[in-house]
Amino acid sequence: MDKLITTTLQGKSYDDKVAIKSQEIANLGIAGEIPRKDVTITIESIETIDGGVEVFASASNGSGPIGFGDGTIETERFRIINPPILVPDPDGDIEITSVIPSKDGDTSKNIAIVNTYREDPQEALLQVLEQTISDVGKAGDAIVRGKVGMTTTTVFGARDLAMTKGNNYPAGGAYSVLHDASSASGTDTSNPTVGVQIRGGNVSNQFDNLVRYGVVFDTSSISDTDTITGATFGVVGGNGLTKEETITGQTIALVGFTPANQSSLAAGDYSNLGTTKYADTNISVTSYDTGGTNYNTWTLNATGIAAISVTGNTCLGSRFQSDIDNSAPTWASNNGGAYVGYNTVASSGTTHDPKMVITSTPAAATSGNFLTLLGV
Repeated sequence: MDKLITTTLQGKSYDDKVAIKSQEIANLGIAGEIPRKDVTITIESIETIDGGVEVFASASNGSGPIGFGDGTIETERFRIINPPILVPDPDGDIEITSVIPSKDGDTSKNIAIVNTYREDPQEALLQVLEQTISDVGKAGDAIVRGKVGMTTTTVFGARDLAMTKGNNYPAGGAYSVLHDASSASGTDTSNPTVGVQIRGGNVSNQFDNLVRYGVVFDTSSISDTDTITGATFGVVGGNGLTKEETITGQTIALVGFTPANQSSLAAGDYSNLGTTKYADTNISVTSYDTGGTNYNTWTLNATGIAAISVTGNTCLGSRFQSDIDNSAPTWASNNGGAYVGYNTVASSGTTHDPKMVITSTPAAATSGNFLTLLGV
């Protein structure tokens, strides 16, 4: 397959890449009833908007029609910001390599995992719609026929950064040196599988690194007159990426992130992750899914929802709860640690990129005939 879009994106700015992808998706002219594995999607219209595409669609499954919003909405407005165009395919001709660092710090023992994708903007769009319908769809018993309602906005990450503070490897040092650092000693924007980590040194009760993660989403497409009713943040555990739990009992929290420059994340942002939790429930390392398909999802609480910007970017961070609490975990011998990896923005344009799913209610009335609402 000619990777026309992928080739065109090379060397372009973020805004230009988004505009090109969005126009190509809209040009596909997808419409009508499309059966999928677990759901049938009926696309009424698709067009470009600032930062992405807007799709009006309804859905059904074996139990009947799927409702949206409060369950009465038949046709939903789906907005996809920074839409993906690559889908996982074992026979695909686009390769994205992840590097799994050696636990003992010996780079010669690093493991390279090659994941393959194909360029397929139509399939990517349908996969995103499937994922989103699964996230927000409801039983359709209360559907009002012809009702067009709330907006569901799926935003894929614009940029992200893993920030590592190292400490006297391999012996390690005091936990406080890692926790209290104002800046990271290393950053990673190019590896598609980085996440959060704490690692012990090879000396008792000493620690040799702590990794935090921050990501930026362009959420400016949400109207400032809308009421945001819910939001989630999700990451996919990298294909083939193992997690580590030699240091046990660790959970990953979602927090705020205030980078000094949202357009250029840097080592100094290590200390710019907050301690106020944006989701009430953490995800444990034990339950974290690394299968390379399913999203690990945090549901934003009221504080997190209030932090969503409708005029610019929303920045989120993740760190271990022990890091938030400034409480050194129980040391594990032989450089043991706790680690989970994310498919990051470095794998840009895939259906496994970090994402937010945000539901909102427009200020104006949202029920009525579909064509009337489109101004026809």
